[in-house]
Amino acid sequence: MTYRHTLPCMSARYASDLTDAEWEGVQRYLLPASTRGRPPMHPSRRILDAIFYMLCTGCAWRYLPSNFPPWQTSETLIELAASRLVLRRLTPPA
Repeated sequence: MTYRHTLPCMSARYASDLTDAEWEGVQRYLLPASTRGRPPMHPSRRILDAIFYMLCTGCAWRYLPSNFPPWQTSETLIELAASRLVLRRLTPPA
């Protein structure tokens, strides 16, 4: 277990973060957490917040603020989601 989970900066909010209502709408498109193996280290909502931060700001994965999960986690999940065409359903309206 890492110490990142207890840092006070984890509560930082950005304009790109999902609201509670948006999160409720997005949850139904996510795969349920597996009951096998190790439990996830990072909440799905925070990973999506990192993805939307990157999409809204145009920053590179490696330059995500440190209060998001590691960039490798977000990058891997967005590549997986893109391969399953889930992003088309999650993209916020322009």
